[in-house]
Amino acid sequence: MELAERYDVGFATHLLNCPEDRKMSDAQYAAWGGTVAYLQARDLLQERTLFFHCDQVNRQEAEVFAEAGVAVSHNPQSNATYQGSVADVPTLREAGVTIGLGTDMAAGNIFDNIYTAYLVNAVVPLHQEAQFEPWVPIEMATIGGAEALRLGDKIGTLEAGKRADIVTVDLRRNTTLYPLNAGNLLYWIVTKCAGTLAADTMVDGAFLMRDGEFTFLDEEAIIARSDQWMARFESWYRGRKASGLPVTVRKYPDYENR
Repeated sequence: MELAERYDVGFATHLLNCPEDRKMSDAQYAAWGGTVAYLQARDLLQERTLFFHCDQVNRQEAEVFAEAGVAVSHNPQSNATYQGSVADVPTLREAGVTIGLGTDMAAGNIFDNIYTAYLVNAVVPLHQEAQFEPWVPIEMATIGGAEALRLGDKIGTLEAGKRADIVTVDLRRNTTLYPLNAGNLLYWIVTKCAGTLAADTMVDGAFLMRDGEFTFLDEEAIIARSDQWMARFESWYRGRKASGLPVTVRKYPDYENR
């Protein structure tokens, strides 16, 4: 945090992304009253703080986050797939926490996560009676993400003076977004739009993808290099597993005996 303050950048870390994580972390910081109380005691809950996941954050902790200006990155697809849980976004929103939408991995599809965020809200929390309005997950993916990164004055919305960050969706190949009209556009974008329908991607006024083709990257060469690396990694991984050797080379001492 001292480095973050010195260079005026964000402070980010994963937090409470599954029940086991909550149990272990709270036990680790029991002397402070649990994980969130420990972070608060160490002055780590600040406006520059961004926590990923937060699946196990309760209402009282959400209010603490909101008062401190802490932001949360909601990663519904990653958490539901690998941890079997997702954040209680309605509670976080009601408390006033800034929420951005994330993928938790470079290969994640933001359109899939927009839909997943909309879908899981129907069952989390269990007592909830209605889903989000369609604009909510889109808002989390755009201005919410920008504000969570402390960049809301530069990106997140299309406004004069902000950077031109734009994604266009090709409605000419309208196979899933049908029947399309102004009244159901947001709903179809949220529930049916695939990332493959993105035709153009502009970042700060420069096209990174135009008509479905990268403007300066050799996609085939990148994939080929990735395949080579994955082949090498898989060979190393299988060799380590077969020899009974650990596949991680670094562990945190505090958790070695837990």
